[in-house]
Amino acid sequence: KAREEDKQKLADALSGSDAAAALQKEIDELNKAREEDKQKLADALSGSGAAEALQKEVDQLKESWQKGSAKAEEDLSLKQDELDKVKVQLEKALNNVSGAEALQKEIDDLNNAREEDKKKLAEALSGSSGAEALQKEIDTLGKEIGEVKAKAKAELESRSEELEKTKGALISAQKELQAANASAKNSDEVDALKKAVADLKRTNENLSAELSKAKVRPTVAPKQATKAAPPPPVEPRKKSSGPPAEAVSLIQALKKDPKDAKTLRMLADVYINHELYDDALIPLKAAAKLNARSPELLFLLGNAYYKAQHFQESLAPLSQAIRLNPKYAEAHYVLCMVNELVGNEEAAQKHYQIAVKLNPKIEDSM
Repeated sequence: KAREEDKQKLADALSGSDAAAALQKEIDELNKAREEDKQKLADALSGSGAAEALQKEVDQLKESWQKGSAKAEEDLSLKQDELDKVKVQLEKALNNVSGAEALQKEIDDLNNAREEDKKKLAEALSGSSGAEALQKEIDTLGKEIGEVKAKAKAELESRSEELEKTKGALISAQKELQAANASAKNSDEVDALKKAVADLKRTNENLSAELSKAKVRPTVAPKQATKAAPPPPVEPRKKSSGPPAEAVSLIQALKKDPKDAKTLRMLADVYINHELYDDALIPLKAAAKLNARSPELLFLLGNAYYKAQHFQESLAPLSQAIRLNPKYAEAHYVLCMVNELVGNEEAAQKHYQIAVKLNPKIEDSM
């Protein structure tokens, strides 16, 4: 009822004033705008297919991003693993540096002790009543050492001359034997010549062995000591006439599994026990390759090279053994002998002093 009254009032107003016309215009404009909004809504509803395509594209982008995120996480994990490996290698390198620094400190301590001993000796020589007696004793010891060296040199030269004479006699006997065979002399003469050749060969081998021992006998002793026993001489190498009986089963096992470190070590021990050092080198090299960070394996390899008289080849594994374990007295001791044999007396002296400091009874144990 109130609405009808309002309509009537509005009709009266529209018919009777200028304001009514303006109001009617505004209503028409509102109706027009309403129609336009309806049209826009209809257009929007008819374009829902494009909206779905857009939504699909958005979903694909999300999926691609998720995959990329997973790949990035995987790459990050791999990089982290690589970083961890680098850290481990860095720690090992730092440990090696620490070992080298410890060894250098020991060497410096030895040098300092040597200088102190020199100073004490100088003070004793200049400031005590027994200085002259001590100097006389030192001179006597020096003279005795010189005499021993001269005697050893003379003996070596004598042995060398004897060996040359024996070689000459052996060659002459062989020529006589060949001549006897060529001229078909009676069998007694030929047998006598053969016996003479065999005797000369044995003599030649014995002299060669003695000469070899004399040549390779180390003479290293610490400079501040008045006396030190020389390291044992290198014995002539034994030649293999086939693997020992206890090595056969180990060799067969290694044919099935060549990288069995335990079996390789056992085979090397068998050869070493039989003093077949050249044969021991093969399993020792394979075992050391499988475990290059083992000071013990590197020492065994270097010592086998030394025993087999491959002196230059023994330097690298022995040096690596003491880099990994600077307090490896046995490795220092064998390095002393090897350096003496190759003519590096300064290095031989250094390793001898370190070995004796680490183990005063090293000479008895070796």
